Amino acid sequence: MALFSVNYEAAEQFSSIEDGTYEVVVTQAEQSASQSGTDFLDIRLKIRDDFQQKFRNNLIFDKVWINKQTLQYPEWALQRYSKAVKIPEGVEVNTIEQFLGLIIGKTLKVTVKNEQSEYNGKTYDNLNIKKMEQSELPPYSGAVSSEPAPAKADDLDLPF
Repeated sequence: MALFSVNYEAAEQFSSIEDGTYEVVVTQAEQSASQSGTDFLDIRLKIRDDFQQKFRNNLIFDKVWINKQTLQYPEWALQRYSKAVKIPEGVEVNTIEQFLGLIIGKTLKVTVKNEQSEYNGKTYDNLNIKKMEQSELPPYSGAVSSEPAPAKADDLDLPF
């Protein structure tokens, strides 16, 4: 029995994501903070693996930064996600936690572009989301967990 069969498409699967439009699913959505203490929403989008497209299973990382003056997340960014994942119009969202719960596991279509930015004299390569749209595909058929995987402990790790 062979160890594996050579498949060039699989080799491309985890290479750098090219500019383009991809069907994605929100696999993680949580509040976080930078090293300097600035809050942001850490949203991870997985390129759907239940649909034939390049870069399946790769992750697109999106950060929505809090406004330091108002201490609010930009409403336009939250509205953009809400529309793209088809949260019904008129739904009242009372907390960021509620918003994050509403988008986790939902699908959307994103257009991304590779760009460079400069910060503190260093140049960084970024994959930026330029457009979000509603997906026209059926709901994602894979598993998405909104909770981090629990750490596994075996008897050797226990202090007693």
